[in-house]
Amino acid sequence: MKKEYRIVVPSILNPNSFEYFLSQFPQDIKNIPIILDLNLVTSVSSYCILCLLILCRYLNKLCSSVEIDFYDNYRMFDVFKRWDFFSYFGKYRFNERNYPKDYNFGEEEIYLHILPIEKAEDIYRAVDSLRKRLELNLEQSTDLSVIISEIGQNIIEHSNSYGFISVGRICQRRKDILKICIVDEGIGIGVSLKEKLSKVYNDYSDGIAIYKAMFEGVSRYDDLGRGNGIIKTKCIVEEHKGKMCIRSGRAKLWGDIPSWAIENFLRKKLSYLPGTQVNINFSLS
Repeated sequence: MKKEYRIVVPSILNPNSFEYFLSQFPQDIKNIPIILDLNLVTSVSSYCILCLLILCRYLNKLCSSVEIDFYDNYRMFDVFKRWDFFSYFGKYRFNERNYPKDYNFGEEEIYLHILPIEKAEDIYRAVDSLRKRLELNLEQSTDLSVIISEIGQNIIEHSNSYGFISVGRICQRRKDILKICIVDEGIGIGVSLKEKLSKVYNDYSDGIAIYKAMFEGVSRYDDLGRGNGIIKTKCIVEEHKGKMCIRSGRAKLWGDIPSWAIENFLRKKLSYLPGTQVNINFSLS
């Protein structure tokens, strides 16, 4: 059996440290046993936990084996368990000898279970569940429904794969914040738009594809009304003066809306992650 390739996950796993973590993988990982070491992790964002799920499922298809090793980090193991992470990727190691079964961890940074998206019914079920549990007013509830419906429908129609949602409402810096994370493990925006845009741009890349989808509503389909999903989402985030991030393939576009300087917030040549990941934060107050 080949020697395991162990990669240590940063102690604070946020969108920036996740990019560094992703860059640590060898270029050719096919048939290499991979261990993701979470022993030192003390904090993980909702965006990163869903990205980590996508990564684990992707690695599982490429490597001879892939596992998450918690050692005796019972706090983080409990976080992953309560997110229902193990229902979608269950290959892990954990030393349960020091696990305090009666410990009350509270609900900080734990919003809801991960909700899967595979068909249209899953979107409607997620929207209905979230509206009831997050105690939103009519306008907030409508905005959330539009965002989940539009991006969720993109997953079903364009990704050719599976998707996941996590939405939570937390108090951050004395503000009531709504956090929305929607990810998939499909072909990504770059591949989806390649046939249409690669003939126009000699330097076509994932970054160009994300920009065209975000600001011009470009879709691989020419039907009337296509490509409006991300545009509608961006408009809602703009109304709330929130933040939005779209990562797909090897590029990422993020920033405050509406003060979005494209030259400052588009990153290219990142390490590859399949599918498209959308992260949205905005204040409810």
